[in-house]
Amino acid sequence: MRNLTKNHRKPLPIVLVAGFLGAGKTTLMRRLIGDAARRELRPAVIVNEFGAAAVDSHILQQADAELIAAISGGCACCSGQDDLRETLIELATRGASTRPSVILLEASGLADPLLLMDAVTSAELLPLVRVASLIAVADAARPLDFGDELGPLLRRQVQLADVIVLNKTDIAGEMITQSAAALRAVNPRADLLPSVQAECDLTPIWAALYEDTPRDLGSLAENAAPHAHYHTVVCPLPHPVERARLEVALGNLGPEVWRAKGFVRVRGLGGWQLLQYTGGPGGGRWHLAPFHLPAYAPEPDGFLVFIGAALDRKQLLREFAGTKLLAMI
Repeated sequence: MRNLTKNHRKPLPIVLVAGFLGAGKTTLMRRLIGDAARRELRPAVIVNEFGAAAVDSHILQQADAELIAAISGGCACCSGQDDLRETLIELATRGASTRPSVILLEASGLADPLLLMDAVTSAELLPLVRVASLIAVADAARPLDFGDELGPLLRRQVQLADVIVLNKTDIAGEMITQSAAALRAVNPRADLLPSVQAECDLTPIWAALYEDTPRDLGSLAENAAPHAHYHTVVCPLPHPVERARLEVALGNLGPEVWRAKGFVRVRGLGGWQLLQYTGGPGGGRWHLAPFHLPAYAPEPDGFLVFIGAALDRKQLLREFAGTKLLAMI
């Protein structure tokens, strides 16, 4: 059986590249691979192609990527979840000499980023990997219609992004202004990077990799926007919690929380409990069940991961990461 050393206890960061079909995701991946090498990072590259023929992975092999894993024949956010999970486990549990420093994951143009994020925060993967940055690549030369058949999917790709690369500006002409305005209307908080052939300043994409703690546990400065754009918020739960208080906190979650999951210790129950929460109209539903960690997974510190498009990080940390859930006195 595989065991993790102390070097593996820090979750492996993932840069997730999503975006419109034909917008230039693979071109951006090539640039990320080259830039990672210049920054002395060792990337592992995962390519998800919807069809059975792995085209993008062959293109990326020309970019001198040291590690390539191709998931073809299905979308990683649905039928390819098992392959993705096994690939991520294999990469995260490697020895120090071969373990990558970052995972670059190119999603299929038909992949739903919400389902992908749900997949990489499964019970097995929570202690092993984390989504550090989510990139949406948009085609500036193509009208952005969020109301057509693919509209809801395109909206989520933009809505959840930390960085939006507005590609093909050289052929977009006057549409650049229209495209930028449409993207800003859906997501005013992301970094918007105009580009030609996906060439742009990649620094905002790498920024989240260099934080020693999950990016959602950063400074709670008073001048921070009360509803800053966070697609994930990690709330530590290092101590056993009171079940009644946990139920109240979960019942008070608003519609902006789409999913929540994590490991908790509940007073009166032995061992780790896996908490799963799904938001929805009329209130969310949650389930608590005993969970035995896989042999290769490190012993976690208790925590909950919240997923949504416009989360109030300060409020979530106040309700779940402080002392409110501890035993009543």
